[in-house]
Amino acid sequence: MPWQDRVRSASYTAPSGTTYSFEFEDVSRTTEKRTTAFHFIGVNDAYIQDNGYGARKYGMTCYFTGDNHDVRATEFEAGLLEEGTGSLTHPLYGTFDVVPFGTVNRRNSLTKSANQSIVTVTFWTTTGVVYPSAEKSPKNEVTAELERYKTIQGEAYKDKVNVSTTSRSAQLRGTVNDRMADINSTLRKPAEATERVSREFSAWQSTINRSINTLVGNPVLLATQLFNLIQSPARAVTGIGNRLTSYVDYLRGTSLSIAGTPWLQTSAAEQPRRQTTVANDWVTADMTAMHALVAMALAAVETEYKTRPEALSVAEILLGELELMAAWRDQGYAAFTTTELGEQIQVLDDGLAWSSASNTIYLCAGFLVSIAFTLAAERTMVLDRPRTIVDLSAELYGSVSNERLDFLIASNDLSGTEILELPRGREIVWYPA
Repeated sequence: MPWQDRVRSASYTAPSGTTYSFEFEDVSRTTEKRTTAFHFIGVNDAYIQDNGYGARKYGMTCYFTGDNHDVRATEFEAGLLEEGTGSLTHPLYGTFDVVPFGTVNRRNSLTKSANQSIVTVTFWTTTGVVYPSAEKSPKNEVTAELERYKTIQGEAYKDKVNVSTTSRSAQLRGTVNDRMADINSTLRKPAEATERVSREFSAWQSTINRSINTLVGNPVLLATQLFNLIQSPARAVTGIGNRLTSYVDYLRGTSLSIAGTPWLQTSAAEQPRRQTTVANDWVTADMTAMHALVAMALAAVETEYKTRPEALSVAEILLGELELMAAWRDQGYAAFTTTELGEQIQVLDDGLAWSSASNTIYLCAGFLVSIAFTLAAERTMVLDRPRTIVDLSAELYGSVSNERLDFLIASNDLSGTEILELPRGREIVWYPA
């Protein structure tokens, strides 16, 4: 079917329901992609936030010919000037809800083309509503990438861990138990801040402990269950700082553990069995560390921010941990290319899980940067006389509610006698609405 057979008649239906047909020449369409680039210090490349596309613009040169061309063009102009949404039947691109946008130009070439009228107009597509609902939001994109990461990581872990014999399965049980102990010691406290989260955290621990013999034979399920355990404290109702600190503690402990430092295990050079143990320890430590990293992103998007510095500082922490983990992982996988560990076994990373984890962090950082511009900026003042938090809160925020007083105390890290009286010369930060 040649393209000429796909060209249709062109017409515009005004909001009143009247349809106007016209001839045309060359046609065009313009589409604007709504994207924003976020650049971060110390990170190569940029995070590009994709917000879909804007209104499509159809420029049309409409021709009217015949004895009544002038009358038909005038009626068409009147239809274009009606208020409301019309419908364009485009000769190539289909039928759309549109609004004539900008200048409508009418031309009559009386000396050269006396038997035609030309109307030039640009039609813009429209949603037809003032507040359209978006299918995607930055927060939803982060949570969607988390689910994608969980699936990819399970398959990646299955391909890397070695449970081909009974002894290796038994060794992996010990490795998992070590990881579970570290998870409990670092993440139990933030989980206990919320009763529901505490019960969930304990339930996942019990499930893994009861099913450990089965799980080590099913690496995909093991990786998924550990993900569920590690991410549960992210939703606890406690300060974002406390949650992030706990995850960072887990990352630091893992990176310094025996499992997390395969380059130091030189005693395994002549022992193939020992090398397999070192490899299983490493890929399990790597997997749970990435779980903790993406859980930090979940904690970040589950938080309601009040100030711009708070949101930006969380973004900075996430990007910093991503950079540190990248260096740690490079060193770990490089260890298995050396003569000490690389002669008997191969531990390779296809990069898919890491790419998804990195993308989760970049999406979250972009989300935090975008909302930061909607939050209050930080101001600083130095007290010229002793003050109480009550009269200071009334002056700065126009309120002495418990919520405002608690915010003033927390944002300035006040303690002890300062809660009773702030001394002259004390620096105070506050956030104007």
